[in-house]
Amino acid sequence: MANNQSIKCAIFDIEGCLANNQHRENLLPAKNLTGPAATHAWDKYYSGVTDDAMYRNVVMFCNSLVAKGLAVLLFTGIPRKFTKIVTNWLADNSVAYSKLLMRHNDDIRSNAEVKFDMLQTMQQQHYQPVLAVDDMPDVLDMFNKQNIRCFLATKGKLTPYSED
Repeated sequence: MANNQSIKCAIFDIEGCLANNQHRENLLPAKNLTGPAATHAWDKYYSGVTDDAMYRNVVMFCNSLVAKGLAVLLFTGIPRKFTKIVTNWLADNSVAYSKLLMRHNDDIRSNAEVKFDMLQTMQQQHYQPVLAVDDMPDVLDMFNKQNIRCFLATKGKLTPYSED
């Protein structure tokens, strides 16, 4: 590949898109929780990834894009210290993907901010996103502003999304 040749890709979130994380929503820490107690609560929440069921239709869509030659980038707000848990879940659920990008362990910014940085990093590496799938409207708004076609994931169903 020439250094400046773009690589068409799709971006998928994991939690709420490929993975059904509803069973652990009760573990989400209270918004006013801070310090070590918040860290402990988030760690317990993210450790539950291993028990997430897959959203079969979304995984099949993701895998079909890879089969057609599109690179799939997984952007997740899950911290990197959970890489093994996440990669095991992806393998156990036969999710095809090209790259996995995860939040830095101490990054407490919003998912939209974190994923914007991930997007810029991938664009610098000549990836050209043609679509994005996420379950968070603020993240999809950010992708929309970058002229990327977006799909909102809701309980295993995908619907076209635009901020108008």
